[in-house]
Amino acid sequence: VESEVLVLEGKASAAIAILDHAQRDARERGLHQREYSVRLARGKALIAAGRAREGVAELTSLERDATGRGWTGIAKSAAEALAAARP
Repeated sequence: VESEVLVLEGKASAAIAILDHAQRDARERGLHQREYSVRLARGKALIAAGRAREGVAELTSLERDATGRGWTGIAKSAAEALAAARP
C-alpha cells in the first residue's frame, strides 16, 4: 500500500526501492505469494516511473510464473496490468 501511495505522489523510484527490498525479503523467507504480489506492484511502479520495458518484462514473467503455479488471480492481475500498459 505504501508503494502505491508513493507512485500516486509521483515518487515511483522510491516505491521501486521499497518493493525491491520487500521482494528480496519475501523470496528469502519462502513467502512465494507475497513475493508475487510484490512483483505485481513493482511491475506497475516501473511502468509509472517511465521504465515501461522493465515493467512489461516483470509483468510478463509474473503472469507466466503465476500461471505455472496455478495462481490464477495473480496471473489475471498481471495480464490486466499488461493490457493497461499497452497503447
